[in-house]
Amino acid sequence: EEALAWAHERLSTEGYNSPVVTTMAELDAITPEMAEFMVIPPIVPGTPNELVQAMRRLHQRGVNLICFEEVAGLEDFFGVKRRNDGGIQVTKAGSEVFSHKKAVAYYDCHDAEVILKGGENGEIPLVMVKNTAHGKTAFFNLPPTVVRKESLRERFSHGRKSVSQEMPQ
Repeated sequence: EEALAWAHERLSTEGYNSPVVTTMAELDAITPEMAEFMVIPPIVPGTPNELVQAMRRLHQRGVNLICFEEVAGLEDFFGVKRRNDGGIQVTKAGSEVFSHKKAVAYYDCHDAEVILKGGENGEIPLVMVKNTAHGKTAFFNLPPTVVRKESLRERFSHGRKSVSQEMPQ
């Protein structure tokens, strides 16, 4: 997932460490002394309840959470509520205009602080943070890599012309 890689790259350049966890047993072993926060993958509807509960226990132990796109079953921790319309296409974040099929916001703000809005009139919460009884959470309502995603074709003229001398013949 691009969003997870983006987050780990951004955070590691700032000197933060967020462990890579591959099993629930590892997740249950993480403490705030080991990691100030955990970047978690989108928690989509249908995610096994035992995994959602493991994420709850992680935050209840004081580990801050960062998540992207979906937080099914953890809405209270992130201060969001799922939209009734199935999601809304976003083409503007702050002053940046873009177009990407995955730029869909599935959540509205419930009781989080909105730190970046999008949409034509700035009505869509894109990045939200919340102070909980256990720590902090941050939620990106769409993948950050779809906002003004760099086009390989535009950057390197990919796909326009072949450099092969043999293929055209």
